Amino acid sequence: MGVFEEDDSVRVSTLVKLWVSEGFLKPMNGKSLETIAIEFLKDLIDRNLILVDKVGSTGNIKFVKIHDLLRDLCLNQSKKDGFYHVIGQHAPRGISSLRRVVISRNAPMMEVLDDLQSMPRARSIISEYGRIPCIKYSRLLRTLHAYKFHYFGDESLIKSLASQYVNLRHLAVRVGSMSSIFTSFTRLWNLHILIVSCFEMFTAPADIWRMPQLRHIEMITGGRFYLPEPSSDDVVVMENLLVLVGIANFKCSEEVVKRIPNIKKFGINYFCRRGIEQDDYYCLNNIKCLCKLESLRVDCWDDFVASLYALTFPQSLKKLTLDMNDYFQWEKLLEKIGALPFLEKFKLWYGCFGTGKWEMVEGQFPSLKYLELHSCPSLQHWTAESNSIFPRLEKLHLDDMRQLKEIPTQIGDILTLQKIWLENCGESAVMCAKEIVEEQVELQGEDLPFRVKVWLPRENEAVQSLAGPNFEVYVY
Repeated sequence: MGVFEEDDSVRVSTLVKLWVSEGFLKPMNGKSLETIAIEFLKDLIDRNLILVDKVGSTGNIKFVKIHDLLRDLCLNQSKKDGFYHVIGQHAPRGISSLRRVVISRNAPMMEVLDDLQSMPRARSIISEYGRIPCIKYSRLLRTLHAYKFHYFGDESLIKSLASQYVNLRHLAVRVGSMSSIFTSFTRLWNLHILIVSCFEMFTAPADIWRMPQLRHIEMITGGRFYLPEPSSDDVVVMENLLVLVGIANFKCSEEVVKRIPNIKKFGINYFCRRGIEQDDYYCLNNIKCLCKLESLRVDCWDDFVASLYALTFPQSLKKLTLDMNDYFQWEKLLEKIGALPFLEKFKLWYGCFGTGKWEMVEGQFPSLKYLELHSCPSLQHWTAESNSIFPRLEKLHLDDMRQLKEIPTQIGDILTLQKIWLENCGESAVMCAKEIVEEQVELQGEDLPFRVKVWLPRENEAVQSLAGPNFEVYVY
């Protein structure tokens, strides 16, 4: 935790990936290393050594902090043990033998250069804040974490990483060209985590399917990243691969699904491809065979993929985000989604309701905790035929739903409901939310844990006059 700056909010997923790549964790009782990491983190939280800073929409811990005094203890102990060196700070034992180096936010570039050149045995370089200079590193380099703010300075250095640093386990960088990453890429046979930020359109080599150690592939791109199908001659099964995010026009053929049997988080997007007219070209219905999948995001913007209407989701799914073009008709898919037994988080973006209505029936969304509807201008009437809707719903987020005239009054009867957010919504929906609040206050008093927050793009005296302890109104 001393790697991060004072008072920083530390992303749990980043911390977990660093623990995994550093080899701090060992397999236990058939659990994944990521699951073990979360258990260790919760143990530290239970001991009040680590503080929860932000919780996700379904209750998962997203960010943590550490008390300043405990962080000082981390820094002092790291100096004593030579665990890592923070550039700009004194190292009583010298730095030539140290294995880990941390580049802090305000570290002068000359100091960074001098210290890195004086650490020939560095195994890990971690920079959450700044740029890593272009020097030749130890061939024993295991962790290179620097992708948030600046481009990695020299593309030729990245090429040498792919060809020489065969011990790399964690490579998280920001580059100008994807080709610099994938030159001699398969020599990185130890690689566990690959995170790349790039704005270039690029197709990865099929050899990526021959790297069984990979656990996490994430492309943070403004362009498009294509991953080809594996060759039928390959026999490698990517049993360790848990995360595959940021892939464009991914073809979920039977062969591909067999190669990623343990995938838990999957993020794909589809763009128009001329010459492809078959509805089933992308084989999206095979997603149902990913029986361990927990989180799925599908974006389809430029072209309409008709096979999505026939899409069947795996029963294991807990989180689902669908971002479709304006012609996609949600009525053809919502019944299937509502039947998913473990679905806790559902985001529905864009698309349309051909009838202008969403009529909910009893028994749908039995486990849903968070629901977000974003920019569905065709939805005007949202109703329910039963009081038994969303039995576990905690948070409802409506964004840019200007034509929505009503929210089901039954939502106010949900015992677990905590918050309703309305951003840039019409007055009718806002009034429905106000009625829900008033009913709850009448039943439980003003100390109830339920809140409504409304954001408006301009002054609206009628809505602002409704503000109260449980009904907050903001203008932006």
